Amino acid sequence: MEAMLPASDYVSLIQLRRLFSDTTTSYKYLFFLALLDEIAEHDAPSPTAIATRDVIVGALALAWYPTKYFRISLGTQDQLVQTLEAVCSRGPDGIDRLRPHHLAAVRMFVDQRLEKREAAQLSRWVPYRLISPWFQEELRGKRDHLKNGLIAKLADDTFHRRRPLYRLVGKADALEVHPDWWVYVKANHTTLREWVLWHWLTYLQPRNPTVPSLSAKLVPVVERASLTRQRSYWRQYVERQPMSCIYTGERLEGVESLDHVLPWSFVAHDRWWNLVPVSSRTNSSKGDAIPPVASIAPDLAELHAKALVESRSYLSAKAWRDVVAEYAEDLRADANALGGNVETTRIELAGCYRKSLPPLAEMALLQGFPSWSGSNALAAT
Repeated sequence: MEAMLPASDYVSLIQLRRLFSDTTTSYKYLFFLALLDEIAEHDAPSPTAIATRDVIVGALALAWYPTKYFRISLGTQDQLVQTLEAVCSRGPDGIDRLRPHHLAAVRMFVDQRLEKREAAQLSRWVPYRLISPWFQEELRGKRDHLKNGLIAKLADDTFHRRRPLYRLVGKADALEVHPDWWVYVKANHTTLREWVLWHWLTYLQPRNPTVPSLSAKLVPVVERASLTRQRSYWRQYVERQPMSCIYTGERLEGVESLDHVLPWSFVAHDRWWNLVPVSSRTNSSKGDAIPPVASIAPDLAELHAKALVESRSYLSAKAWRDVVAEYAEDLRADANALGGNVETTRIELAGCYRKSLPPLAEMALLQGFPSWSGSNALAAT
């Protein structure tokens, strides 16, 4: 459901609601998100000119998260993505290893490598067209190549009367945000971001129909959720049962690392059924790649069956039911068939994994995630 815009006695929200009408690329969403963040992060309580390049750098950094980390498509003709690809090609491969909470590092990387001509190209359209809803009558019927100049003049001439979001300084070198909009954004930044993200999600969903948890992949999280409960669960199991790695067959003496079978950057969750203990070496070798799920499914089912049965002895009844619920909800497993004995549980999970994992893995491979075999880890020793 669309987030509601906070009411205001000082600015008109009619034009704001029209910002994303007939939008054909992600650039406008990302540019506006970056502008909101620039205003919110600014220490000045009253308006100051914001460099257009800073907003563009922010938009490119925001684009990196879904496109480079999650491999989401923003559209084949998206100029912002094409520029980001060019910028990333000029630096070390290290940018591809950055994680969701490294947005400041991504922004610095982009800022250092974005060429002036690229920034100028990106400032040719969206900074003007974003405020076009304030001047719809004057723009109606005008030829496209005349609109930028007309928008800039109208924004300047009517700045204090119509109160557009901003006016352009120079040749769109900076944006002077209207004082009333500055106050409105400062007071309502979080809600405005949610409103933009809802519209952006609506734009992206038909372009990424097979991407799971798309709404969780649009903007960076400050920090990933802790796996403390999951580590404790598996540590207690390993203390009771000998265990081998489902990828390499090597004996595990403890829980050095927990691996997401389908990588977190594809599923965007830490659900129990997708986690397995592995060595640190194997976890590093696999990274965000897709394992041969069809061949590991039997061993995965057996491991999780044993753990579910054993965990009844060391989890509270509620905690154990919560674990089982994730298998039932996500894999459509019969909760009554889980945890009674190992063989019944194994048979139920084997069928669920056999049906669920291969289609998900195929989607991930089609998105561009690399494939991986457990032999890769053994070869590294």
